[in-house]
Amino acid sequence: MESFVLDTGVKRIAIFETETAEAEGKEPRGIFKFNPTDVTEARKILELQSTYEQEKEEYIAKEKACVTDLDKFKVLEEFAQKYKDKLDYIYGPTTSKALFGDSLTYEMFGQFFGMITEKYAEFSKKRVADKVAELK
Repeated sequence: MESFVLDTGVKRIAIFETETAEAEGKEPRGIFKFNPTDVTEARKILELQSTYEQEKEEYIAKEKACVTDLDKFKVLEEFAQKYKDKLDYIYGPTTSKALFGDSLTYEMFGQFFGMITEKYAEFSKKRVADKVAELK
């Protein structure tokens, strides 16, 4: 049977629990797959990052207004689940589990957005450099 191999541009990144886990020979928590060539995916994640920045402050204020620790935890759980669901919608149903495991912090989303926007920017710079090289 004939077959085709199509390079769709999907990249795979191993997600480790700590910065030293890979060097220590530990297995990754999961594999994050994304396509830095997909402009729709990039637009969705940039829009989500913008929404996250706005809503994070609202949720922090909501958390501070809580009387009990239990209520504070519920606010954080609501916020985290909302953004885990949104990431799963964009990148696929097991994405948030691969990225965050069972963790629930405001900071984990900021770390992710910083990493992913850097990856999209790297690809964009490479694409421009490749086009310039083609013109020479």
